[in-house]
Order: sequence, then structure tokens, then C-alpha cells
Amino acid sequence: MDIRKTASYSRDNDSSALDLGNGIIFNAGENGIGYFLDASTKNYQKKSGFLQPKIFSEVQLYTSSDSKRQGGNLVSEASPSRLNQNIFLASGSGHIYGISIDERKINWDFYTGSDLDGTVVISKENKLFCAIEKQYIPGKGGVIKLNPEKSPQDSVEWFLPTGNTNLKSWKGGIIGSVALNDEYNPDNFPAIFATNTLDGYLYIGSQDKVTTQKVKGSLLKRTYDTPIIVFKQRIGASISTPIFTDGYKLVTAGYSGVYLFNLYWEEAKPDDSNALENTRGEYYRLKVEQAGRFKPGISFESTPVVWDNKIIICGRDGWLYTLGS
Repeated sequence: MDIRKTASYSRDNDSSALDLGNGIIFNAGENGIGYFLDASTKNYQKKSGFLQPKIFSEVQLYTSSDSKRQGGNLVSEASPSRLNQNIFLASGSGHIYGISIDERKINWDFYTGSDLDGTVVISKENKLFCAIEKQYIPGKGGVIKLNPEKSPQDSVEWFLPTGNTNLKSWKGGIIGSVALNDEYNPDNFPAIFATNTLDGYLYIGSQDKVTTQKVKGSLLKRTYDTPIIVFKQRIGASISTPIFTDGYKLVTAGYSGVYLFNLYWEEAKPDDSNALENTRGEYYRLKVEQAGRFKPGISFESTPVVWDNKIIICGRDGWLYTLGS
């Protein structure tokens, strides 16, 4: 598909398409347009001298005020996520949009004001975990947890601000996505999240439990709860997404190499300040142990995958690395 020119300065495509079923896919172009496309390779149309998919409808992922504020930087790079009959998408114009699949239009709009790169991650509790970069905003970037069943202005359940920095053109916050342990938790331990930051830290925290501290939001207009952080370690700047995997392990990568961590859960008492509760009302404390590090003298920006007990990741030197025990 030829990505058409818009007010955005880019016609690239970094987003991954989402299969909606019934022969329809959704994809976000860097021109700031969301496309409902015919998935069939039989129903193509010949345009501009080559075969292109049929476009059922388009959704504009920016406003005129976004264009005035950010110029041509209206680039949508994150991939779409689905919750029931809604698509949730973090747009580079500073919005986390909810898009109705049935009506094919925006029906929910949480405004952050910042460039957004990370994909919206949806938990088993149907909450949205979103990464915010520090760009165009007076406050800090970080992780924000949203409840899409509430109005956008009342949807924030907590915000984790992360440090500012100067790395390339980035000023801080998070570029990658947030990882959740929901699919790698067969023993029903507490729900946790993990994220890498531009200022060089790996954070692991509770999805649900918050501290007594209040923090300013990215626009410095409202204050929010902030989650309990059970582990924080400096691993070097990263724009990669950490991953949970089988055997209670976490793999993460960045400009300082690839790290492997073992996660251990210990029974705890409710009054333990680091105790987290699971869905059965049981309390546990998380211990994290660094089990390995791969530092070949190059850096990593991609997100690792685990297959057949091996870590597979692409490096910035152009090579694909397979790491085993």
C-alpha cells in the first residue's frame, strides 16, 4: 500500500498490522492515518502502477492543534491492540486513541501531549499500560495505567514518572512498550509489569498496588497515584521492550547488552512493605537475581524473543544472535 502524504513529515510504516477477522486488518501509517484494509490478496486494486489493497475506511490520528504544536512530527509508530470491539493505539500526535471496530471511528481519546512510541499493552484485567516519551511536555515521561471503561479524563489509575536524560534526540521517558507477566504466571503469583527507560533503568513493579505518594502527571496539571516498584536496576539506556518468559525469567536488552534475570517469589505477610497480593488474597515478595549478561561490544534496540529455551535478538551490527544456556 502506498502511504499517502499528509501533514505528517513521514510516509514510512513501523506499525504491525492487526487482524480483526472477517477479512479485515487494521494498520497505522506514519502519515498519522489508521487504515481498515481488505486482507484478501484477491481483492487488490491496481493504482500508481502496482497492486494495492482495498481501503475500507481511514481514521485520522491527529488534530489541527497537534500539527500546530508538533509541526510535521505526527508520526504513528506503535502497533494497534484490541480489546473487545475497540482498537487502542498510541499515536505520535500525543493521543492514546480508542477506535470502534464497528463504527470505524475514534470513540475514546486520552491526551498526553507527548510523542508516543510504545504499543498499548492490555492486561487480563482489561487495563491499558502505556509508555510515554518526554517530548513536547513540561513533566516527565514514564508508564501510565488507564481504565478504558472510564472517561479519558478520569481513566488514570497510576503514573510512574521516569528520569530525564539526553540520549541522541531523546530527553527521557520510555520508547519501548511495557511488559506484563499475565501470560507467564501459571501459579497465580501477583501481577507485575516491567519496563526499560531512556535514563538507564529496568523497573519491575506491581500492576495494581500503589504507594501513598502522589506524583505529577506528564502535563503537570493533575496528580496521580504511583505504583510500588519492587525492583530497579541500572542496565544502561534502552528503547527495547523487556519480556517475561517461562520459568519465571525476564529477558531485556539495550545499548549495554542483553540481560537475563531469574524471578523468585517468597511468601510474605500483608504488612510487609514490598508484599504484593494475588487474586486469592495471598501475599508474596519478589526477589530478582541477575543470571547472565551478553555484552559483545555492540548495542541492541530490538526486543528479544525466546524460542526453544534460546534468546533470539537482532543487534545494531546487522547480525541475528542466538543465546543459549
